[in-house]
Amino acid sequence: ITLTNTLPANGVDSGFKLTSLMPLIGGGATIFANRFFLDLYVQKALSGSDSATNPIEFEGPDSQISRDNIIHSNFDRNEYSLSFGYALERQWVLYAGYRRAKTSFSDSITFNQYETDLNGEPVRVRRRGNRNISFDQNGFFFGSTHVYSIHDRTVIAFSAAVATLNGTYDSRTNLIEKVDFPNRESIKEFNIGFDQKGDTIGLNLGVA
Repeated sequence: ITLTNTLPANGVDSGFKLTSLMPLIGGGATIFANRFFLDLYVQKALSGSDSATNPIEFEGPDSQISRDNIIHSNFDRNEYSLSFGYALERQWVLYAGYRRAKTSFSDSITFNQYETDLNGEPVRVRRRGNRNISFDQNGFFFGSTHVYSIHDRTVIAFSAAVATLNGTYDSRTNLIEKVDFPNRESIKEFNIGFDQKGDTIGLNLGVA
């Protein structure tokens, strides 16, 4: 994953990148009963982790900010699907099902930020906290496969499927901020959260 923030024209944010090798383990089973069948598939990624530093420089009208965001992240992914089908005849199958996939990030974040006020006195801002991010996608699908026999050992199969998918991106952050002024200090707690939702329709066509 690569995240890049947006700053005004006089700011520089190089963003950060998290990289990890995450092997996948998957398995499934299909049960047949006459013309009916039930299919289950599950896939799980082994947890990954990485650390990154996100330096930010910004010069405003009243201050200059230099900040290093240090991120330690653990992440994983899992998905599963369940489908039910019926054979209208030997060459024609109809099926419908449900699919869900979720990717999660658990981050430990440290912000070391230095500012200078109008009088040139140094002010130090430090933040520590945790952030949990998840991207959840789920929805129903239905489709059909038709097989034509063109030789004793050769067939050609046509398939079509439609899926209606919903996606939710959710982010929750808890931060403790400590500001060191020349003659005093201030401690605050922030809880920041937001989510974004969307939906889409997918079409899959195939020939085998």
